[in-house]
Amino acid sequence: MKPKMTLIAAALLLLAGGLVYAQMQPQSAPVAPGEAGMQAPGPRGNPPAEGAMQQISKDVQRKIMQQRIKFTRDNAQLRADIEVARMELEALWLADEPSADDIIAKMRDLDKLELQLRENEVRNRLAISKLMPEGMKMGGPGMMHGDRMGMPGPGRNPRGPDRKGPDQGPN
Repeated sequence: MKPKMTLIAAALLLLAGGLVYAQMQPQSAPVAPGEAGMQAPGPRGNPPAEGAMQQISKDVQRKIMQQRIKFTRDNAQLRADIEVARMELEALWLADEPSADDIIAKMRDLDKLELQLRENEVRNRLAISKLMPEGMKMGGPGMMHGDRMGMPGPGRNPRGPDRKGPDQGPN
């Protein structure tokens, strides 16, 4: 009985160890820029559909990557300023006696910085869009980023335009 239990315990231990080892392995190997793994940003900076980059020439891929690098460099300080402003705002909230005026002023400062970054993101997306082939132009804020991520907004009936909700009479 004891050898059988020992054998089962050892098998479970090996299985658990194998699972832990598998989870620690990287999901994919790094890919050099310009190879299959390089992705141009799609809507809202997300990668395009699978295989879309294969339709773009290497020259355009390089220009897109250069634009992304430029955007990242140009906005590094702004992103750092946003992070510091967020931390300062949190510190104001954690004060022994938080001041509404100080918190509101810091929130306004943070809003200005975040607006500046969003404006820069729009300019970057338009610059990249100009580099993309005609059928792959980026437009709009992207899918699922409009009115409440596809959920019905104010004045919209989740049951459809011709149906009545529970508080709007019979169906």
